[in-house]
Amino acid sequence: MRVLIIGSGGREHALAWKLGQSREKPDILVAPGNGGTARDARNAAMPPGGIDRLMEFIRAHKVDFVIPGTELPLVNGIVDACTCAGVLCFGPAAYAARLEGSKSFAKEIMREAGVPTADFAVFNDYATAEKYVRDRKRPLAVKADGLAAGKGVIMAAGAEDAVAALRGMMLEKQFGPAGETVVIEDALAGEEVSLLAVCRDETLVLLPTAQDHKRALDGDRGLNTGGMGAYSPAPVLPECRMGEIADSMMLPVLKTMKKRGVPYSGVLYAGLMLTADGPKVLEFNVRFGDPECQALLMRFKGDLLELMVDCARGRLSGASHAAGTKRILQADDCAGGRQGDAALGSGSTTHPDFALNAPQASAGDTSSRLCSPDWTDETALCVVVAAEGYPGEYRKGMTVEGIEAAEARVPGKIKVFHAGTVAEQGKVLASGGRVLGVTALGASLREAQERAYAAVADIRIEHTFFRRDIGGRGLKAADSASGASGPYPERPDTVRGGRRPSLAGSNGSGT
Repeated sequence: MRVLIIGSGGREHALAWKLGQSREKPDILVAPGNGGTARDARNAAMPPGGIDRLMEFIRAHKVDFVIPGTELPLVNGIVDACTCAGVLCFGPAAYAARLEGSKSFAKEIMREAGVPTADFAVFNDYATAEKYVRDRKRPLAVKADGLAAGKGVIMAAGAEDAVAALRGMMLEKQFGPAGETVVIEDALAGEEVSLLAVCRDETLVLLPTAQDHKRALDGDRGLNTGGMGAYSPAPVLPECRMGEIADSMMLPVLKTMKKRGVPYSGVLYAGLMLTADGPKVLEFNVRFGDPECQALLMRFKGDLLELMVDCARGRLSGASHAAGTKRILQADDCAGGRQGDAALGSGSTTHPDFALNAPQASAGDTSSRLCSPDWTDETALCVVVAAEGYPGEYRKGMTVEGIEAAEARVPGKIKVFHAGTVAEQGKVLASGGRVLGVTALGASLREAQERAYAAVADIRIEHTFFRRDIGGRGLKAADSASGASGPYPERPDTVRGGRRPSLAGSNGSGT
């Protein structure tokens, strides 16, 4: 089988690496790919132009299975075009991809489906939006409606911050057409967590939880980014409580999309905020997150190609896939997802300021909820090494060294995923804002964190930086109890040869 992965980031490298382990031994092309996919698969030049040119490329290269790694091809209709051409493609149709492509559409679906989310209003007129934020008199999240590479969310502590965000989006065109319409939400307080599922129609195969780190600098300071690191699982949402989240926040969306005549297919990514009033959805994405994908796939032991093909062919609930899945923990196993934290183990303590009690779905909803058993019990943690200046203007062309040494520290437990890199004349050069995703497995979150940061210390790239507190949220309770100040308190947050950038500003929770 010839597989085409569309994209060039760390997520696409992780997909190529894991798909290459399939028993089918696929021939994997990545367009345009990066320096890492050139090693673990084959890169192909992405044709300029839109979906029509991409379909010409797919036909010319006799591609059997298409996997769009990024959201833009999905929103632009690659699945629809592949379906018309008789080519198998993983992901939702363009209409369903609007769950990520339009925040106002996603809010409309959530409201119709009864999914808990923040109160919101939608505007395409600046003056009306400005009056709304001045009258609201509370912290707000101002979001560009369209795709903005995960950076189109600004948290505003007061009216002046919100007005400045509106001015940047709607008048100064900071995010281009994406900001012509804005969604303004009441800000939510709590802990963020990501829950993903591979979905087809009303069947979900739940993946483990993950927690991303969006802001550029330690302590969740600085500008919003596409993600500076992630780890999985996230103790803040224990496994026995995943089911109620899926039933109340993901399954209703699938039912609503089916009711609208466009059954969902592909990955559904729920970005959640665990608030004092229970979990609420911040946003939905329609593909794997980045860098969550790197952490998740390090833990995956099954055949990813088989899972994705089954989804694309509508066989998630069929015999071929059901034999490799298990029912997720039921109410009797974990007291309806509400048993005391003591029963969850020391690594699963929840924060006292928020609740996990989700609205209960109807009894029949769990019949289509499965959980893949093909995951290691180990924890995976990914640290992103970024170019100085990111997420603003950043340097390019720096030589990347030390990857082999980093991966050799603990063979089989550390993988350096390339993101913004290119391979030229035997060298790897930095070409993007996020350069590498250094990912490690460990028996615990602390061990995974220690291994990842030790591997980062082996990487040599001029003019780069990284956060040194990835995983700190999950270890906060344990660190407080032991009196520790956290891992590597004296370690500079730069890769050798790099410098810490000067960044400031508000940011949000976009992915």
